[in-house]
Amino acid sequence: MKRSRLPPVHDLMATLLAQNQFPGAVWLVAQRDKVAVDTAGVTTISGSAPMSRASIYRIASMTKPVTAVAVMMLVVEGRLTLDQPAER
Repeated sequence: MKRSRLPPVHDLMATLLAQNQFPGAVWLVAQRDKVAVDTAGVTTISGSAPMSRASIYRIASMTKPVTAVAVMMLVVEGRLTLDQPAER
């Protein structure tokens, strides 16, 4: 996916950055075999280091909702049931 297809996302992030909603972000948009990664802002609230694809930062408990969505997708596909033992 070319960066030219990302302006709406980049523009939205730039607007939110200007409103001090967050210091910076890295995002990935994927559709089949097309992948685009973009960044905006800085790595810390009071910092000046620009956000990059290689920036390391804490995401706290954000993996829990991602895992929950993945599990529910498997349930919808019939590959998992919610009452199965975890070992399976």
